[in-house]
Amino acid sequence: MNEITRTGWDVLDQARTLLRAAVAGVPADAAGAAALDAAIHGWDIAMATGQGSPLTPDLARALTPVAKSIVEPLRQYGVYAAEVETPAGADDAAALLCYLGRQPTWTA
Repeated sequence: MNEITRTGWDVLDQARTLLRAAVAGVPADAAGAAALDAAIHGWDIAMATGQGSPLTPDLARALTPVAKSIVEPLRQYGVYAAEVETPAGADDAAALLCYLGRQPTWTA
């Protein structure tokens, strides 16, 4: 792991810690949206830097209801890309990525 990648992961770890502290008392929908955003952009960064996916099937399973509740109204504004077809046999992480318009097999 190079220094830039290590620094990127350190920033994500710090953000995760801050998010946990910040969401104490925040409505669940806002906390869920923030968690979805952090998880998906964490995946983007990991894939762009050649790292393994930090988005586990368990995490994706927990975030899918959040995504289903907020994404559709935002697609029309370009906040989320169009859904892509989920491959047969895809796990929960791949299914969530597809729902959000990402290709689970994408790498930089």
